[in-house]
Amino acid sequence: MMDTNLSSWNPRGDTGRMGSLAMPVTEPLTPREREVLDCLSRKMMDKEIADSLKVSINTVKHHLRNIYSKFGVGNRRRAVEFYLARV
Repeated sequence: MMDTNLSSWNPRGDTGRMGSLAMPVTEPLTPREREVLDCLSRKMMDKEIADSLKVSINTVKHHLRNIYSKFGVGNRRRAVEFYLARV
């Protein structure tokens, strides 16, 4: 599974959704966030992730916002790039 000790990584100055510089990860992903991220890395859409994990689309979106915040990114592509660089 994914290494959750990501506190020293800074994604090349990419900006997040709010336009601020990406910050290093300060807290590890939850097990459910790792599952969502794994689904993202397999190019699954929100509905597919929700069906696969047996949760609502809103729950998936909540997990995505948490992942983006922890990684300091603003979209799923950057989140997957971050994830793949760490595995």
